Amino acid sequence: MVASANESSLVAALAGGGKVTFAMDGTIYLTNTIVVSNNTVLDGTGHNLAISGSNAVQIFIVNSNTTLAMTNLTLRDGFFQVADSYAPSVGGYGGAIYNAGTLQMTGCSFVSNSASGDTAVNASEGDGGAIYNTGIITAWDCVFIGNSAAGGIGSPPFPFISAGGAANGGALFKGNQATCVSCMFSNNTAFGGMGGSYVNEANYAGASGGGANGGAICNKGSLVASNNTFAQNVATGGQGGTGGSEYNAFYVYNGGAGGAGGSSAGGAVCCLGGSSILVNDTFWSNSAFGGTEGTGGEGSPARCRPEITFKGEADLAHSWQECDHPGPLQKGKEKAMKSIRLISAVAMVLGIVGCTAPPPIELKAVGRPRGYVGSFS
Repeated sequence: MVASANESSLVAALAGGGKVTFAMDGTIYLTNTIVVSNNTVLDGTGHNLAISGSNAVQIFIVNSNTTLAMTNLTLRDGFFQVADSYAPSVGGYGGAIYNAGTLQMTGCSFVSNSASGDTAVNASEGDGGAIYNTGIITAWDCVFIGNSAAGGIGSPPFPFISAGGAANGGALFKGNQATCVSCMFSNNTAFGGMGGSYVNEANYAGASGGGANGGAICNKGSLVASNNTFAQNVATGGQGGTGGSEYNAFYVYNGGAGGAGGSSAGGAVCCLGGSSILVNDTFWSNSAFGGTEGTGGEGSPARCRPEITFKGEADLAHSWQECDHPGPLQKGKEKAMKSIRLISAVAMVLGIVGCTAPPPIELKAVGRPRGYVGSFS
């Protein structure tokens, strides 16, 4: 029996498995995920009791060949963020529960749990806002409300840009077997991650947003759902990444195109594989939206690039490149300077022939102008 509403009492009661009951009302806040490795019955009947992940940790991991049966409990504010998809974290996904064994739930509520993909070299998926299942699940008269799955944001272009991560199953992601009877799925969401964006790399398009599948349930296994209600669940594809903008002051570039928005499927239920049998279920005001296209990058403005070289005879060579308003001095050469003090006058001429606010003049000293006393740096 759990006598006090604290983590240590709950962990101690669960250690040996068997039936665990409660002697109090309240909320137990966790700082660490509890791994269930013995067959356990967790019964909150007669009490108003919640177990919270404190928006920081996943609540339960149910190991393979293990059964966890829960009655009249609320699991809320569980959180799991998937690490780099090249090195997945142990325990998989699922904001409240990762189930690899057998999970039986009666009269339980799952509220405001979330699973989020991470920003990485390959943005990772966020699957199963409340529960991620690779085992067997049965749920009777349960409520899933306000849970969310979100794909990770695509990486920036170093070492390479990546698309946003997918989001699958705002409340439940199942890869094996699940049966849901007389349950309520309401206001659960799946959001694909935003595609990676370029910042200063002109001409490059942003990456595409991640897909979103199943605002409430995403199924890749065997799903049987009967007499359930699905209301106001939403799946939204991720926004495309921002295209690159101009990054070099001496050349003219076009801005890169914005990335494509991510796809979406199944505002309530999405079947990506396996089989789905739905009997006498009610669907109301569920939605699926494709992601918006990313913002295009900003191209560079037209500009002049004067190159001035001082030779031993103080010759002035003008080389004009990439200017929308070429002037009469284009590619001309003249002996116009007798001392370095004429540089400001040359800058004024550059302004007159078509470039307002010309860039600073770059001096390349090959020799020493006649009559000049000093040094070039």
